[in-house]
Amino acid sequence: MVKSLFDLKEDQFAIIADGTQCYCQKRSLKKPLVKPFVITSSNGRIINVYSDNAATDNDAFIMEKVLQNDKDLKNLLKRGDLAIFDRGFKECIARLKAAYGFNIPNITKYLHFLKIDKND
Repeated sequence: MVKSLFDLKEDQFAIIADGTQCYCQKRSLKKPLVKPFVITSSNGRIINVYSDNAATDNDAFIMEKVLQNDKDLKNLLKRGDLAIFDRGFKECIARLKAAYGFNIPNITKYLHFLKIDKND
């Protein structure tokens, strides 16, 4: 689907990244939140799950931290590869394009193909 929707070339690689908040059950009264951050390839295979993030960290901050620290991921990606992000990454899109040469489409213009309401 990614190949046809974003006109992906044969030599291009596509990643999809997102984080979500989860509760960690503890015996104390406080319910701490953590934010696992998942990066997958466009065929659905998980590249890595980064779990050492505070729930207050936004996706943009986490993605930049991951790219600074994960040499294997940096070696996997090359200029012109496609990175699909939601609006939580808006703070870092320009920096990621400049630093890594990612092709980052504006996903909101593709939502009508997926029949998803962007307000959901």
